[in-house]
Parts: sequence; C-alpha cells; structure tokens
Amino acid sequence: MKKKMVALISSLLVFAALLGLMACTGTPTDTQPGSDTVGGPDTTVKADETTAAEGTPEESTSADVPVTVPESIKILAIGNSFSTDCMEYLWKLLKDAGIENVVLGNLYYGGCSMAQHLNFVKTDSASYTYYKNTKGAWTSTANYTMAKAVANEEWDIITVQETSKTCGVDSAYKTSFTKLTDEIRKLNDKAVLVWNMTWAYQQDSTHSSFPNYDKDQMKMYTMTTECVQKYIGADDRYSYVIPVGTAVQNARTSYLGDHLTRDGYHLNKEFGRYLAALTWTCKITGVSPYDIAYNPVPGSINEDMVSVARESVKNALAVPYGVTKSEITTGKGSLAGSVVVVDPSEILNPEDFIEADRQVAMTNGTDLSKYTLLKWDYLENTYWNCTSKAGTTTPASTAGTYHQNICTKNKYSVATELPEGTIIICDGGWQYRLEKYVSENDKYTGKRPDMSNAPFFVLTSDFIGDAKYISWNVASSPKSDISAIYAQAAAHVRIYVPNK
Repeated sequence: MKKKMVALISSLLVFAALLGLMACTGTPTDTQPGSDTVGGPDTTVKADETTAAEGTPEESTSADVPVTVPESIKILAIGNSFSTDCMEYLWKLLKDAGIENVVLGNLYYGGCSMAQHLNFVKTDSASYTYYKNTKGAWTSTANYTMAKAVANEEWDIITVQETSKTCGVDSAYKTSFTKLTDEIRKLNDKAVLVWNMTWAYQQDSTHSSFPNYDKDQMKMYTMTTECVQKYIGADDRYSYVIPVGTAVQNARTSYLGDHLTRDGYHLNKEFGRYLAALTWTCKITGVSPYDIAYNPVPGSINEDMVSVARESVKNALAVPYGVTKSEITTGKGSLAGSVVVVDPSEILNPEDFIEADRQVAMTNGTDLSKYTLLKWDYLENTYWNCTSKAGTTTPASTAGTYHQNICTKNKYSVATELPEGTIIICDGGWQYRLEKYVSENDKYTGKRPDMSNAPFFVLTSDFIGDAKYISWNVASSPKSDISAIYAQAAAHVRIYVPNK
C-alpha cells in the first residue's frame, strides 16, 4: 500500500520524506499496516505472526538519522477514556521532543465505539465532553458535537480508535469503520488521519466485555492487531497506526509484569499513561524514545521503569504487530497493587457499559435504544430497609455491614421516574436489593424483596404491586468491604428507563 506523505507544515513534510530511512530508530518508519512485513526493512516478523519477536532492535537516537520536528502541531482525538489515558502527558512530551506550539483536543464519550461515534456525527448529537490543552493543562466543555470539535482548530492530525469492548471484533469494523471515516472526511479532508491501536485488558480483568476475547489477554491483543491490519491497512486515508497496544504488551514482558492498568483495563495513571503518551510522541515526531527526557511523575516512575518504557516503545515502533520480549527482567520498583485508585470516581462510568448492555438486552429480546440510562446519585456505607423504616441506615464501624453497601440517595417515583418496564442490568460479582414503599414517608408493610444478582431484570406490575416508590442498595457478591471502590459499585448496577 502506498504510504501517504504527512502534510502538516513544511518542516513536517521534510520529516515525511525521511520516513523510509528510519526503520531502526523506533520512529514512524514501519511498513504500512497490511504490508507483507511489519516494521522497517530490518524486521523479519510477519504481519500475521502473533508470537514474540526474537531479539530486540538495537538502541538508537535521533543522532543516527536527523529528524526534523515541526514548530507546531495540532492533534484531535475522536475517542473515549482510552484516548484520555494516551493523551494525559502528551502535551509535555511533545514539547520535550522539540515542538514549540502544541494544541491537543480529546473528543470524549465514555466507552464510545465507532458505531456510537457514527450515530453521533450523523445526528449532530451534543453528547461529547470536549477536552482541550493549549498550555499544558486540560480544560473541558460539555455538550459538544463532533462537527464543532473538528471545526474548533485547523487540526494537523485526527486520531480514531475503537472501544476496547470490540477493538478486536471484526464485525464492529465491518459495519462502522468505513462509514465513520467517510463522515470524518466530510468534516475535514485535510488533516492526517491516524489510527490509535489500543491495548488488551489485564489477564485478571473483570471487564464485562472480556468474554468477547474468551478472557484471554493474548487473544484480545492478536484479534486487535488482525483487525487493524485488515481494515486500517486497506484504507489509504489513514497514514499510520500508533501501536500503543503493542508497547503495553511489550512492557508486560519486562520485570514490571502484567500490572499496567489501574482497574484491569484503564492504564495505570503514572507509568501506563506515560508509556502510551511516549508511544504517541515518538510515532508522530520520529524522535527516538531515548531522546525524550521528560518524566511526568519521577516519584513513581524510576529510571528502571523509564528504561522499560523506552525499550517497549522502540520495539513497538519497529515491530508494531508482534510482541517483542523485554530484556529488562530485573529492576527497582513495582506496579503490583496499582489497581487501587486514589480517585475511584474515575474508575468507571456507567456510560462505558452502554454498548455491552445493548448486547445483553438484545439477547433478552429488548432494543435498548428505546431506553434512557438513569443517572443516579448514591450514598456511601448506607442502605435502605423498607420493612424497617422509611429512611436509610448508616452502619457504625462496629457493625458487620460496615462499608459493605451503597444505596440510592433518593426514592424514585414509580409513576414518573421508575415505571413498569424499567430494566436493571447487573454485572457479575455484584448484587442489588430493590426496596419498595407505598408512600414516601412510611415503611413498607409487605415482604421485603430479596437480594438479587440477576444480570437482566425487568420491573413488572407483579413485582411493583402496590409500591409507589422504589430505592435500591448495591453490594459486592459475596459481600465485602467496598469502601475503596464505591464508584465501581454504582457503575456495576445500571438502570434503563423506557423512553416516554
């Protein structure tokens, strides 16, 4: 496939002319996806191989082959939380690579798939949060459309990606990839289109979409690389692929092991995000990772970890669709235990599950497009007991139920807020109890509903009975202390209300 010249500005054109010379530097010299071989001319790993590459390419710096970086660059990601991970440290890394003026945009919708992006752009839906970084700090604006974000700047690069739920599922690309690219090109026919190849889940991940890959990390990685080569490689509108998924997989073979995520799928906030942004920086600019000095979190990312990141990026750029085993098998520091997040509110968003929930609903004969996800507020370490009293209970530290529950902040009216036909979807490892009230201020005199871990439950008239209000509690299954992951608990039980 003929490789297109990257037309950003005059200096970047010079860089593009050098692409064919830099295969051994870990720069954008890879043969285009879909070619017979992966990487530059010195690479022997075939595109369809999924086993680890033998050996490690020699280290090199930008002194070996001169690299001309542009004075300015503007990059927009059409993405989701995974693009957020990739771009967190990107501004400063690009500055460290020598680019004077950097503008970044991230068009975010949690868990957004190509199919959702396609629907949003066709309907001009203001569903996105638009994050922008012009001076080293991110700002955000809600209720943004794709058209508005694409028109916000004269973007040099626009990146696209698929949600992790279906990044390796062929049918997702077959139905949406070309159509979405068509729509993006209608909005902007000048920017360089780039594909962001994301990463496989941690092997012990509990993500609800991991069964799409038989709960096998290497299978997820392989399926993803195969889809990228098959679809992006066949579309001349994409200039190159940023192989973040391969950089992550390479790093997992180092002494750091399989601990690069904070929750089984989102990247570790320090090293994982640094690794992803370093991959972007080196792929986009052509600068060797060994010539990038910026460390976003020196207190958490020591020199041994920096070495792993540099080696992993260099090897990913040389061999983007095959795992290269790390030679750094010992070192200081560990990422084990990093799944515990300081800010649990960022772990999960209920919106991230909509695509998977549609599949669950479909298997139960329901079209979820006719429902709206209910955004409910929760109370920590608190629960309702409808047959005990009308209000909530907050256990003391001596109680056996201490830190084991969250619950809705309010009761919901059956007549106006939670009608018959409402759907409840619950993920494995979690359970909930619906609490019924005949009036808002009195306890219930009937039988208290049982705890349930039913993955798909519909509120029927038989269940509702004479209840006028409903609330609910959420706990892990079996019950345990969930104080570190209250936000996860709230996201794992989702309520869909019929559209009026």
